[in-house]
Amino acid sequence: MKSSSERSHADKLKLSLDAVFYYVNNMEASINFYRNMLGLPLVSDDYVARFDLDGVLIELVPAPEGSAVPGNGNARLCFAVTNIGETVDRLHGLGVETSDIFTKAGVLPRSRRQMS
Repeated sequence: MKSSSERSHADKLKLSLDAVFYYVNNMEASINFYRNMLGLPLVSDDYVARFDLDGVLIELVPAPEGSAVPGNGNARLCFAVTNIGETVDRLHGLGVETSDIFTKAGVLPRSRRQMS
């Protein structure tokens, strides 16, 4: 009979990311940012604007009437880039404000961390 650790490892679900959605206060400005600043292809634009990022849908949804999306947003979305400095310079050239780039000593990039 399998131990519980052997069983849980063998019975793990095979999951993949399908979609991420964000409430936005200004749909037009948000579509402009994702399409024209980040260069993501707009897949559809009905009530929800959908962008494709390597097979994952990023969906922008109008915030419910009367609700407020916090100034820093309602979620965190992280993009992997080849060169952070070049990417930030390009975004600055498009008029996009970013925070400063900082690193933490001793922290390995995600791809080099041991994942369990």
